[in-house]
Amino acid sequence: MMLDVAVDCGVVGRLMKRTDDPSTWMEVYETVDDPVAFELTLAEALERHGAGRYADGGRHVERFVGCGALDAE
Repeated sequence: MMLDVAVDCGVVGRLMKRTDDPSTWMEVYETVDDPVAFELTLAEALERHGAGRYADGGRHVERFVGCGALDAE
């Protein structure tokens, strides 16, 4: 699924899991230039691969941006 996303829109993701609960996974996709196209591509890949069946509580999306340099003061 993540390979499809990388091929289709050029965004390479990382797969992570919780240290205290290896059944909880997190995908991280950085440098998404076109969020609308990316989310459409991701949704299509999820459907194509049936990846939703692996998410017991369902999937959700969180978006983060950098905070910039931290001041020394």
